Amino acid sequence: MANTTWEPERFANLNKLFEESLELTGESSTFEVLKQQLDKAKPDLAALFEYPGKNAQHRSDLEKGTPSINGEKFKVSKDFITEAKKLADFLDIDEEIAATLVHKAVPFEKRFELPAAESAVLLFYNEREAKLLCLSTLFLGGASQTADESVRAIMEKYAGEILSATTTSDNKMFPERVLRTIAELKAKQSKIAATLEGPTAEIPYQREVMEFVQTKLGEERKRLAMLLFAIVSDYQLNSNELIALIDWLRTSSTDDPVTLRLVLALLVALNTSTMGSDQESSEAAALDKISHLVRDSQFLVRLNAEIIDKSWSDEGMKGLVWLQWALLALFGIKRSPGFDHLIGYREDRIEQIAQQAVQMGAYRFAVDYMLGYRITDDLDYELSAEFDVLLRQRKTQPAADSGSKDQLRYTHFTDVPEDLQWQIEHILNCMLTTFIERMSSLIRRMRYSEEDAIYQAQQAELQRVAQEEQRQLLLQQQQQQQLLQSGYRYSRPINSQAGAGGMASSASAAAVPEPRRDTEALFLWITVLFSNRPDAGLRFWGRPDGSRLQMDDRLAVFLRWGSDCREQGMIRGYFNMLSSLACGPMASVCAYEFMSANNSEFLSPSRSQVASNQAPLCSWPALFGALDFYAGQMRQSEPDPLSPAPEIPESEVALLRSFLRLCRSVVRYSIAARTSLYDNSEYSPVICMFNLLGCTVPVSLKASLIDAISAFGELGQDIGYDESSMSDAVRQTVSDIARRSWELLEQSQTLPTTNDIEALRQAKPAGSQPVPMPEQTPRRGITIGRGSGGSVSGGRPWQGRGGIIYELEEIEAAVETYPEMRAFVRMVSTLIHPSANAPPLSNMERDPTLFCAQSPSIPVELGESYRVPGISPYVSFVLDHVLLKAEQRSYRYSSEKWSVYALALDTVERCLGTMDLGTLVSEMKGQGRGSGSPSAVSIRTLVTHPGFEIAIRILCGSKLLDTLLHVLDVGVDALNTSTGDLGSYIRSSVLCTLRILLRILRIQDALLRSIVPVLLESTDVLGFPLNLPRSLTTLEQLLLSRRKSV
Repeated sequence: MANTTWEPERFANLNKLFEESLELTGESSTFEVLKQQLDKAKPDLAALFEYPGKNAQHRSDLEKGTPSINGEKFKVSKDFITEAKKLADFLDIDEEIAATLVHKAVPFEKRFELPAAESAVLLFYNEREAKLLCLSTLFLGGASQTADESVRAIMEKYAGEILSATTTSDNKMFPERVLRTIAELKAKQSKIAATLEGPTAEIPYQREVMEFVQTKLGEERKRLAMLLFAIVSDYQLNSNELIALIDWLRTSSTDDPVTLRLVLALLVALNTSTMGSDQESSEAAALDKISHLVRDSQFLVRLNAEIIDKSWSDEGMKGLVWLQWALLALFGIKRSPGFDHLIGYREDRIEQIAQQAVQMGAYRFAVDYMLGYRITDDLDYELSAEFDVLLRQRKTQPAADSGSKDQLRYTHFTDVPEDLQWQIEHILNCMLTTFIERMSSLIRRMRYSEEDAIYQAQQAELQRVAQEEQRQLLLQQQQQQQLLQSGYRYSRPINSQAGAGGMASSASAAAVPEPRRDTEALFLWITVLFSNRPDAGLRFWGRPDGSRLQMDDRLAVFLRWGSDCREQGMIRGYFNMLSSLACGPMASVCAYEFMSANNSEFLSPSRSQVASNQAPLCSWPALFGALDFYAGQMRQSEPDPLSPAPEIPESEVALLRSFLRLCRSVVRYSIAARTSLYDNSEYSPVICMFNLLGCTVPVSLKASLIDAISAFGELGQDIGYDESSMSDAVRQTVSDIARRSWELLEQSQTLPTTNDIEALRQAKPAGSQPVPMPEQTPRRGITIGRGSGGSVSGGRPWQGRGGIIYELEEIEAAVETYPEMRAFVRMVSTLIHPSANAPPLSNMERDPTLFCAQSPSIPVELGESYRVPGISPYVSFVLDHVLLKAEQRSYRYSSEKWSVYALALDTVERCLGTMDLGTLVSEMKGQGRGSGSPSAVSIRTLVTHPGFEIAIRILCGSKLLDTLLHVLDVGVDALNTSTGDLGSYIRSSVLCTLRILLRILRIQDALLRSIVPVLLESTDVLGFPLNLPRSLTTLEQLLLSRRKSV
């Protein structure tokens, strides 16, 4: 007889028992309790979501008002009967279970603030979620290597019994029923979606409840997919179950988030990588898979046919599975005698399969789909040239050829949990490593073939262009001849299309097809996989354990081999790959030495690169030399202000951006590399980059230049490192670089801060020696003024184009994306360093009036000879042109607006956090000088600090306060529904805004009651006029008129 009992939180309590048991060590009475509970729950766990269906007898009892609830007869009201019947119909379950649910939901009405029937719906799906958690914990516990052996044995036993359990409805075992349930839940989701879109009268429950059910069904599908992934990873599917998984994937849609999880499960099932912390056990597991296939030769043949011979709904998915299958087959042939006879082909056929897999789009699927959650908007923009190449190679249906780029991209899931992210990155890392190790010869041949094809295509294109020019010349000659023969000097233009239609058609028909660029796609796979994963790619540098050098490691050989690339696209992809592999303290040192072309103990570029007298292409001298070359060429080409500005070819721009990305990665993570590069008089990297920044180059290149400059002045906290681990000397070094960067930024006039360019030329950097400008290399001189090409050695200033303000308002705003503006704001924020003696900005427990210190990186006398000193012009730009206008601008990408907010608010918070009120307050109290009056230096330092301007703007109730409150109004509501980049930016913006307002609350009394009155009496010591708002009041008073925000 079917079990119709139901108890709330039954599986939630069982899962709690599982988790407690996994933490036990030694003998415990809990073991017996665990066995008893597992015996009792095993049938329900094995049944999954199969509940007794509607029953005529039970419905009759319910209609009579005497339903059985957990085995006990009850008398119920007519309203109860109506709700129980509706619930049974909605959930398609036995009426007794429905009556039990309604009965048990009564105590939960207040908690859920819903009637009992709707509370029952919530309870039902919450308990299903708890059941899935139980199953997940059970399967993971049965394979755990850290749990107590007794607990693991118990869980492993029951997990095995559940996996092999069948139901009365069919003979399918648990994994196949999981796949079937996933499909059934999708159908239910679609049904509810259709109901919600239909007439309101047909919706059985409140819309919020129906949407809750729809969301829960989607979550259940993803949990079931992860459950199957756990089964594949820690247990073994039988032949029918593996075939069922492949069948499901062959017809699946890549828009379905379950597909992502099940593709990963299949890749794990076919994985034969020996990579891992325990290489022996990994190799034993791989050999065990091969042995299983050899023992069941019929299954091997069938599996090969399912993967290779049958059609797949997505070519990229098919390609990635083919590639994993080829790696398995190659491992089987090499490690198991007779495997080739069983499968029916040899190594040459396996390489053909692998090559076909790549051409189907295996790399593209791995990057754009499997790793789609890693492709942030910023990364997508940085690697735009690489993704354009990837899209051009995607095979589409003829009807889709005219689609936009977004239509050609895979769906990117932004809600991928961290544990799943780790699994995806691990298996793709294993797959990538195995591919390079086992098929390096194929990778080499494909690259050389592509280089030849690209060269031939380029030559053919040149020939086609020459022929077209020749054709146009002949047409012009024919027209002139006809005019002469007609005897008229002027005549109606001849229709050249009619006479040359055939030639035009043939010319267009002869257009050179796009050659394949799979090597670039392989580099992109590595780039995305290792981006922002510190020291994850050390093995590519020949240091798998972080210390011992292994030059013969296949990955290290692959890295050296890649430095031989000569085709421009491959070089660009190679630099981007190096930039991702350079993330991390140890990896950045390896990358620096690699680029230094130093044939010491470190990994170096290939011998062919360093054999010539010229600097290797993969070297700092060659690449900084390229930046310097372009800056010099563009300045020399601008003597005539009316002449068109020279342009760097688009392909060269993308190449320079890839180098700058590599430079940024190295200097961010390695202080030693940063100081070595910065102090190198041959490179003068920051001056070199500022010089190019002042030229007429695309905003994309300017954004990359600014980001690279920022990296030189970046503290460890900005990349997630513990600042307490930085020595005082290191902090001082980084702060000195930041101060000098401020001075170079001022001299460059990227943001115009003065109209007196001559005074700017004569000014020395505040508090330091003049900017190094060697006489023997005048091209190294920093660009002065606001015009392209302005420098200490001549040229016109940048005032005609207005610097970054012009580019923001006229260029970036027009295309509705703001890379240069965001990079500039990020630089301003990065160059404001909190003091080592001050608490972190996030620590609001300490009084900011007392526990504060001036930033060591802000040059307080910057520009003092020709304007009000300090960095206020740069912060004012962030406030007036970025933060206050953020809501007014249009954005191509929805997350970019919140990225702008997050960056600008971070700048505001840093300014407030580095404003030193304590010194002035203590002097006013007589603690500093004994006289009770503040010094002119202290007053001047406070007034010129940007934090003072920000605080005054807020306390006078300006638009800045309204913008902060707007961020809270909109951001708090959007937090619960936003994921990925957007969710991260919103969360950062909201938290930052709350801390800003709290900081103002903490310092407003000192400002309004003590400091402002003194300032009004001391304006004569400033040396410049000080105009404060007439009305300043506390934040509490200002919020009274803004009740909506409160």
